[in-house]
Amino acid sequence: MLLSLLYEEIDFVEQLYKQNIHDINALYLLNFHLISGPNFISVQSMINHEVQNKITAKRVSYSPGETTASGSRTLLRLHRALEFIILLMQKMTELKDSDKLSGVGHESYSATLSKHHTWLVRKAVGLAMYTLPTRSQLLQKMHAESTESTITLINQVVDEAQPVYDIVQTVYEENDLLSLP
Repeated sequence: MLLSLLYEEIDFVEQLYKQNIHDINALYLLNFHLISGPNFISVQSMINHEVQNKITAKRVSYSPGETTASGSRTLLRLHRALEFIILLMQKMTELKDSDKLSGVGHESYSATLSKHHTWLVRKAVGLAMYTLPTRSQLLQKMHAESTESTITLINQVVDEAQPVYDIVQTVYEENDLLSLP
C-alpha cells in the first residue's frame, strides 16, 4: 500500500512487486502441495532445497508454458524492496509535515535498490521521485487520524520489519546468494 500511495505516477513499480509476490506464492503452492512438501515451509528450507538442487539462479516452471525466477531470486527481490521500504519509512518519520518525500525517497533508493537496477531504471525512478508528495499529503492519502499516531505506527512497522529483514539477510549471506540477479 505504501508503494502504491507513493508511486501513483509510476504504476509499473507496484506491478513489479505484485508479480514477484504472485510468483513466490505460486512457487510455494506448487512445491509445498505438489512436489517438495516441507522444502518450502520456511525461507530457510526453500533456500536449502534450491541450493542443494542447484536451482537458485535458474528459471523454474510452475505451470505449463510459464516460467519464473526461482524462489530464491524472487524472494531476494522482495527482500531488497523491504530494505528500501524500511529505510524510507525511517527517514519519513524524521521529516516535517511540509517536507517533500522526494529527498528521502532518493536517498533511500540510492542506498538500497539502485545498485540492483540498470541505468535506465535508475533514471526513471529518479524522475519519479520528483512526483512524491509532502509528508502531510501522504498522511492525508493514508487517511491518518493524526501525524503523531501515524508516526508511532510507522515506527512500529519498522521495528517489526527490521528483524524479518535481518533474518532473511543472514540466510542469504550464509548461502552466498546476495549476488543473484
